Amino acid sequence: MLVIILLALLASFSLAQAQDTNSINGDDAQCPVNIPGITHHGNCNLLCRPASWTDILVFYLVNYVAHAATVTTRPGQSMLTSLFTIAIALLLPGGGVRCGIQAIFNLAKFADTDLQVAARAGALCAVVKIRDALPDPQPDSHAEEGGRAMGGAEGVERQGMRVDPQVLRPKEESRKIVATKIHGLCRLPEGYDLVVVPRTATFERDDQAADLASPFHEHVRRWLTAPFRVEAVPLTVLCCSYNIVKIFVSLAQLGFAIATLYRTRGDQIDLYGYAAFGLTVAPYAWMSFVNLAGNIMCPQYDTMFVVESSSLDCLRAEAEAAGASDSFMVTGTVGRLTVQAEAELMRYYAEVQSRFQAYDSSGAVYAAVVPIAILGGLSRFSPGQSTLYQRVWTMMWLVFGCAAGGAVGQIADHIEGRPVLGSTRHLHQFGFWFIPISIALFYAAAPIGGYIVVGHMIKEFGVCYEFKNVGGAEGL
Repeated sequence: MLVIILLALLASFSLAQAQDTNSINGDDAQCPVNIPGITHHGNCNLLCRPASWTDILVFYLVNYVAHAATVTTRPGQSMLTSLFTIAIALLLPGGGVRCGIQAIFNLAKFADTDLQVAARAGALCAVVKIRDALPDPQPDSHAEEGGRAMGGAEGVERQGMRVDPQVLRPKEESRKIVATKIHGLCRLPEGYDLVVVPRTATFERDDQAADLASPFHEHVRRWLTAPFRVEAVPLTVLCCSYNIVKIFVSLAQLGFAIATLYRTRGDQIDLYGYAAFGLTVAPYAWMSFVNLAGNIMCPQYDTMFVVESSSLDCLRAEAEAAGASDSFMVTGTVGRLTVQAEAELMRYYAEVQSRFQAYDSSGAVYAAVVPIAILGGLSRFSPGQSTLYQRVWTMMWLVFGCAAGGAVGQIADHIEGRPVLGSTRHLHQFGFWFIPISIALFYAAAPIGGYIVVGHMIKEFGVCYEFKNVGGAEGL
């Protein structure tokens, strides 16, 4: 990101040296006060000094980088996923909007129990035994009920059989930079996967969870009255937090972005039209607003939690029969899936493994409308005196950033393999990433060009202060 910003700064100054418009024009000559090196852009109440590289850098940091840093994160998100998500939000703000919309639609805040909240937030995962991946030590002890493997643990224990230790081979671990953070200890052998639990999952001894089909206002009522109710049965408590820092930063950034858009009116739009550099903040302001709502609606989890299941029981029984309990173990589990929830999980896992997870672009289209509406409302889509290349680069940045950002941002899911965690064995192979990287670089060209054009416009427009009749000064 810093490299991109530095390149944009250098390119902006190179362009500005070739075309410096900060000289006093005919309109400025009519103003009663003319100071060498200061322009008015036709408005005698304006004093505009030449912009330095620090002015451009501050504009980049405050109006783009700071917005990207407020993007919501997923539970237990890896370091590489976090960096990639911020980079995509910086270049293509639609990727950041996608994260916020997902957090909003989860409605995790209004769930009735901590387990339900965590499930909606995507913070729970369960062990799933891959069918036919391991030789069954007791074939007759397995039965299928609702698509869920049954009787594996009971069969091993009842027959007192031993499993060949060579059958339970250690699973290839993900590198730390791409590994999802899991609460406790989780070591799985080949033939087992760790899968994110669907948001509709239900849990045993979690009876106070309201029916998911209940009206929304009923969930809100239960959430509002929860602090004043006495729990008849102790329920599982999970640690989570609401990112107060991101919430306040989002509020500050949203206010600053609105001020930037407000100050863009007038001479800047008259000069650059809908390509004005101040209007390029609109998609990032929208991204901050969406992520502000997302951070409020969905709590943050530093790690993911494993829930108990029959597949996990089977793993423990097989590990004990093979004398490998110390090699393959899962600790720190919370709650237990119901029979229906585990059957749903198995069906979900089968669907994920059998088909390509396509990106639903309908949400990106709706998300793109808001920044375009803001830009059109302020500029009336007037080109002003902007050049063709300024309009082309800023509009490509706007369209690609809003519409394609969500699709490119989906690449972050494949870093950790979600919803099948750790399914990134080929991550180190260049061929595995050739197409995603090519797509990301293709769409990154427009925002990089946009950064350069914005820096050039700031350099030629300058940093302006408005002197009002009351004698005050206001920075533009």
